[in-house]
Amino acid sequence: MINWSLIIFSIRTFLISTLLISTFLISTFSINAFSQEIKSTNEVKSYLPNSKEVGSGFYSFMGFKVYQAHYFVEDDVGMGGFALSLDYLRAISKEDLTKATIKQMLRIGASEEQANTWKSQLEKIFPDVDKGQRITAIHVPKTGTIFIHDGKIIGKILSDEFSRLFFGVWFDIKTSAPELRSSLLAELCPPYLFPEPVLNKGLTIMPTPLLTETERKKLMQSLHGWELLFHRDAIQKNFLFVNFVGAFDFMSQVAKIAEHQNHHPEWLNVWNKVEITLSTHDSGGLTQKDITLAQQIDSIFVKLTTNQNS
Repeated sequence: MINWSLIIFSIRTFLISTLLISTFLISTFSINAFSQEIKSTNEVKSYLPNSKEVGSGFYSFMGFKVYQAHYFVEDDVGMGGFALSLDYLRAISKEDLTKATIKQMLRIGASEEQANTWKSQLEKIFPDVDKGQRITAIHVPKTGTIFIHDGKIIGKILSDEFSRLFFGVWFDIKTSAPELRSSLLAELCPPYLFPEPVLNKGLTIMPTPLLTETERKKLMQSLHGWELLFHRDAIQKNFLFVNFVGAFDFMSQVAKIAEHQNHHPEWLNVWNKVEITLSTHDSGGLTQKDITLAQQIDSIFVKLTTNQNS
């Protein structure tokens, strides 16, 4: 005779045990995930104290999730810095990690020469990554990119151009993972290193490209008295005149060429002093437009001061 009471008791015991085990596993996973999030947040805040996480998403390859990415930003467009933290869901060797990174940077626009230089640097920086480990990359303006592996600094590449192409793997409009890009950015604009196309009279116009480091060094040598700002991607110069009338005349002439070029400077006037700051706002930094306008401003200044002193 079948003992139904015993069978029902056994089934109930099995279901309760399964439920308890599942609850334990889910709780453990949630605690670990929360712990990882706290750790990555602390890593970022040590360099970007006012940063906050604005988006996250998974990167998958051939249907398998490789890592979960978290985007942190100091301000809406990352002028004060931004960071990307990758929590790996499977192991990857440093060789494969470097190879994949360089391949994507070439896709974004890195030259072969840049790729070769940075490949040798990344080979020394990237570790073999195990499942559950984390790599965080932090962009600090005018400093470059700092890499952290599970709380330990593993290297730095002091180049804004590297930062633009490295983080471009996720944030550039040409990224191979557009869905992840959208998840990371949420409702924010991309970091300032990645200006997006704008519409003008129904036509898509690409912003003027930012100057590379090589271009900056070469072009800055052609300017006199202009200085690169530390806290933002811009140049600045102070001009001194005999009196307020001379300063105002100078500003009036600069205004005419600025309006003609549709490229307007930031300036401050106090009596006979004029401070001018140049940066291409729709590109998020220094471009050829700023160098050209700076040269024209210098020409106006020389002509005016020569006439005022004669």
